[in-house]
Amino acid sequence: MVTLGIISHYKKMSTTFLTLGEETQCKLVFKYSGLNHAIACAKDMETMYKVDAIIAISATIDYIKPHVHVPVIPIYMTHLNIIEALYRAKHYGKKIVFVNMEHVIKKYNYDFIHEIMNYDIENYTFETIDQSNALIEKAIREKKDVLVTPVEYIVSKANKRGLTAIVVELQKFDLLEAIERSKH
Repeated sequence: MVTLGIISHYKKMSTTFLTLGEETQCKLVFKYSGLNHAIACAKDMETMYKVDAIIAISATIDYIKPHVHVPVIPIYMTHLNIIEALYRAKHYGKKIVFVNMEHVIKKYNYDFIHEIMNYDIENYTFETIDQSNALIEKAIREKKDVLVTPVEYIVSKANKRGLTAIVVELQKFDLLEAIERSKH
């Protein structure tokens, strides 16, 4: 039986991921971590749990890859994940800001997403997570109705400041696809 680990900054993903063990005939190990502890989690999975591969999300991939000997399988948010989150955001208002890391935001066709959604969406980018507080303050100053981001930490910080925030969520299909790729 294949043993797979996933390191994610999405708390909700653990529930979905761990229910897929029987369906995929894999032993699955989940670690919740941001970048600050991702390397330790990856090493722990490799040594303690003897995982055959680690599934990682977004920036975590490049961060942990040099520190482990097992394959690191990427899972990325898709245009559909972003559209779904923006659709949910519409229920909170029309002035929406999308916040993500600068190098990640370049991978998506946001002009197309904005066009098909027909929303007032502005992109804010950051290079390090420390810069996210300034972007939350900017959204508040500019009277944005809702902030959308794939980073739960930013959602939590925005909510504490009184700004409605929604996380871009990966779906079960995204996880299944990554699990299947990791088996080969």
